[in-house]
Amino acid sequence: MGIVVRQSIKTTLVTLFGAVLGAIIVLVSTYLLPVQFYGFIKNITNQALTFSYFLLMGAPATLMVYIHKYQEAANKRKSLLGFSFLIPIITCCVFIIVYTLLHNSIINHYQPIDRSINEQYFYLLPLFVLLISLVTLFESYLNSQMRVAISSFMQAILIRIITIVLLVLTGLKLISISTFFYGMVLMYAVPILAMWWIATYKTANFQLAFNWQVFEKTERKELLHFTWYHLLLSASLTLLGTLDANMLAFYSHQGVSDVGIYANAVFIISLFVIPYRAMTAASFPILTQAYHANDMGKVKDVYNRASSTILFATVGMGILIAVNLDNAVAILPPAYAAIKPLVLILMLGRLVDMATGLNSEIMSISKHYKSFFMLSLALVLMILIFNRISIPLFGVYGAAWATSIALCIFNIGKYLLVKRKLQLEPFTKNSFYTILIGLVIVLAFQFIPTIGNVYIDLLTRSIIGILLFLAITLKYRLVLDLNDFVSKIKSSRRLF
Repeated sequence: MGIVVRQSIKTTLVTLFGAVLGAIIVLVSTYLLPVQFYGFIKNITNQALTFSYFLLMGAPATLMVYIHKYQEAANKRKSLLGFSFLIPIITCCVFIIVYTLLHNSIINHYQPIDRSINEQYFYLLPLFVLLISLVTLFESYLNSQMRVAISSFMQAILIRIITIVLLVLTGLKLISISTFFYGMVLMYAVPILAMWWIATYKTANFQLAFNWQVFEKTERKELLHFTWYHLLLSASLTLLGTLDANMLAFYSHQGVSDVGIYANAVFIISLFVIPYRAMTAASFPILTQAYHANDMGKVKDVYNRASSTILFATVGMGILIAVNLDNAVAILPPAYAAIKPLVLILMLGRLVDMATGLNSEIMSISKHYKSFFMLSLALVLMILIFNRISIPLFGVYGAAWATSIALCIFNIGKYLLVKRKLQLEPFTKNSFYTILIGLVIVLAFQFIPTIGNVYIDLLTRSIIGILLFLAITLKYRLVLDLNDFVSKIKSSRRLF
């Protein structure tokens, strides 16, 4: 697990720095852009992310899993890479034709106040979808080659630096709002070119071929089945994170303005999941290799240790966020005051989701991935129904509650499925102690008066809260990997 811990920490540090940049972007955007414009760019980003996973046809998951299987078969490896990158180009061409034919229907589905802006930038979405698709594929490839920190850097830092530059230029009136919108889409070409260069010159055997015949008939059938189910699986999991915001644009009486408010709450939740994403990305290649080698002892070891570490990091990040929500409200403009209850509602569902550890990852590579898909499909239907009912009635709060309730139901089902099919258990007695300690710390901070300066108060609460949690966890050895890692730091006097 040493490489997992090191890669997780590197990726988390990169992503945390990116989160700081993201916070700057949120703060500047909310003061610089009208709520409707801010909501529009968030809405088109959500839509691009959603459509890209459908149009990728499950290629990222197939690429990550089968590239290890064909490690020694050069021709098959090249063709796997070639077809993985050909798929989004073909599907995006089909998408733009259908999207154009449905032009009037799509525009009329928005609230009347938002139709003009969506009409003006109608064709930004297909281009955005293609660029996001290529970014996702390159990230999957680099992750499979244990280049997790590099791929995270592209999204977490590079894209955000470009965004800040665009915002500064807009604020100084050097570019128009229209140029800003186009720049927010076209900037994704930069990480694509950077990751292509890294894949070509810094990894082994990144070459594309398009010979489908190198695969035997049984292999072609296996690849198609795996890709098809992972298309639906990845699309359903993506809808988990975007369906609520996408539906807000159509069904909330405030239209895309509510998307802007909701997006800020989702941004804070994205900070909550940073350690989880870093650790799952670092653990997944090792878990995949062990599973394909039929080394179930190693699978169980990686699964259990990763689940424990993920829960610790999740609770720690939850403490940082929960004790500083009042500071977040104080920093943002008054129009965004609703984020405090929104974050708490959304955090409930995400905590349940991340507490189950690598359940999604282990099911996606196992022979039971079809069962996992059916469960994921049921979740998407729940979110769709819950949001369709609650958003017109309660707006952003309805979207938050619908998503969290659906996530809780989904993860209970996922937990039972993994326990029954694979005999894996993510929870131990220490898991409940970890959660309990986090809750006690958060409740205790509610009785601590705030310091006058919001930024000093934020820094003070963050440092005290996380050090207290870390000290208790280390003292009672609730996470063995953490104690081992600290011991290695002491002995080697090196962080990595």
